[in-house]
Amino acid sequence: EYLSKISSNLKLITFNDGDVLASKEEDTPRRFFIIKEGCVELTDIQVGGSDYKSIKIEAGQWFGEYAITQNEWGIGTAKAKGKAVALVMDRDQFILQLGSDITELIRKTMDKRKLVSTYVWCRLPFVIF
Repeated sequence: EYLSKISSNLKLITFNDGDVLASKEEDTPRRFFIIKEGCVELTDIQVGGSDYKSIKIEAGQWFGEYAITQNEWGIGTAKAKGKAVALVMDRDQFILQLGSDITELIRKTMDKRKLVSTYVWCRLPFVIF
């Protein structure tokens, strides 16, 4: 249900070399990005009490989940390296679709994971070696 709401509200945006996708310094909108094509470089990252100089994010990878759930950037700047295409969701749209109680959303998601893993585990055929 959550993935369906998110995926149906993603926008496809193309960025050119050097374009800033996100920046703490420029106070860009809080967004979640899934890189579809190309490469993005994240600089000055602070995650879980650790600092990182830079990280390259390529097709199939994402960033910005902290920005939309906590309403602040965990990165200094994200810039396109060459042409980059991303699926993007703004924080406002995220909250409109899923609500503003992020703690409750995470709890529900974790509870469903437990239910699914229990269901799958119970349905696995027994294999004897």
